[in-house]
Amino acid sequence: MKTSQLPILSSLFLCPVIPASGGVIVGIFPEPGIYSIAAQSVATPNPGNEEAVGGGNTNILSIIQKDYFAALPGPIVAPVDIVLRVEDDTSASGITEYVVIENVQNSTGVDWIGYRVELGFGVGDDFVPSTVGDGLDFDDEDNSPITFSPMPADFTTVLRPIEDELVALDGTLLAGEFSGTDFVFHIDVPNGITEFTLRQRPILIPEPGVTAMLGLLSLTALRRRR
Repeated sequence: MKTSQLPILSSLFLCPVIPASGGVIVGIFPEPGIYSIAAQSVATPNPGNEEAVGGGNTNILSIIQKDYFAALPGPIVAPVDIVLRVEDDTSASGITEYVVIENVQNSTGVDWIGYRVELGFGVGDDFVPSTVGDGLDFDDEDNSPITFSPMPADFTTVLRPIEDELVALDGTLLAGEFSGTDFVFHIDVPNGITEFTLRQRPILIPEPGVTAMLGLLSLTALRRRR
């Protein structure tokens, strides 16, 4: 047994070590829909920077003034799918973390009580959520603050049910209002993918799953105070 394993072990030691590469965003492609974007840009001066400390992250994905300008019949507004093209950067190793900076205008004619952001692949009916552990996620470490609370929206509660979803609640963005300053959140982009989708939509009415999560959080907070 030991003799038969020697050639395999030798070949492993002789194989060159290929450094891991960091995924970097190289293109932004919003899908057609009932919205407009005033400006968009991406800068990646520091690929492979996972766990950038505090405000030191200079990798910035900016999507300025996303204006939802029509409301569909029914209790939802169609999601906005933005495809982000990715390439491996062989000069880096590990995951690349981006700060996402954006703001929104509510021109739908109806009030919003929250905002949902998801990561996945594909668009429209072909959208598939990202899976837990695939390296693509919303970073929620202490050095990656998440905020959806600029006035007048002031969504002061942000839930992260899974690593690929953010739900902002406890605020209202009235019809005709602009979110003011920026929503800010962080995305970890791994190597080995060619593109992914940033899906977003406002929440117009209470959702049963979200209501249940808020109730659980309130119960937990009450128990801690006791």
